[in-house]
Amino acid sequence: MGGISDEKLTSIARLWAELMPAVVASYWTLFLAINTYLAGQVARISGHLPRPWPKLAWINYPSEMAGGLVLALIGIWYGGAARGFGIGGAGAFFVGFLFLGLSVVHAVGRARAPWLIPASYVTLVIAGYVVAPLAVLVGLAESTFGIRSRLVAKPPDLPTGTV
Repeated sequence: MGGISDEKLTSIARLWAELMPAVVASYWTLFLAINTYLAGQVARISGHLPRPWPKLAWINYPSEMAGGLVLALIGIWYGGAARGFGIGGAGAFFVGFLFLGLSVVHAVGRARAPWLIPASYVTLVIAGYVVAPLAVLVGLAESTFGIRSRLVAKPPDLPTGTV
């Protein structure tokens, strides 16, 4: 009877062991972001949020955060503990820049093409392995070059230093 050979099983186990820091870091980044969002909504609804709710379609990261991703990717090639930290860091940065890329999609979609938002999420669910890296690249471009403000006018009610 067919089955998985010992060599194949060993290679699968090694691959999972390599990817586990990225999986855990990306899971926790996603989990904590969702919990922070829900906690903010609870505080807003209960009247205990001390400031106005931010426009999430206009979030932005400092450009140094892209440097953190580059450092994580460099760590992957060093080997040893640096490789583990690099893989984990890359997983966490991947989720962060995915959120930033999706915020750009929301800002552009609301202003220019409303169909873009549902189309992006449908394709993200169906072909996430292709769309997610593209969204991460959009997030990197936004963080580094500020592409969103070139495509869409900033809403008037945003504070000056937001974008």
